[in-house]
Amino acid sequence: MTKKKVKEYMKGQSIEIEVDIGQGIKKFKSFTMDLTKKYIEINADYRT
Repeated sequence: MTKKKVKEYMKGQSIEIEVDIGQGIKKFKSFTMDLTKKYIEINADYRT
């Protein structure tokens, strides 16, 4: 995959990563959040 294709893929709403370590088949989902500088700046403005 070219850098350009990877860059576009990483902008997607979800990203699938496959790792093969030869230990059978297991699946799980991981949910993460946006930790970009802009996201942190927006949330830093909230008051409790």
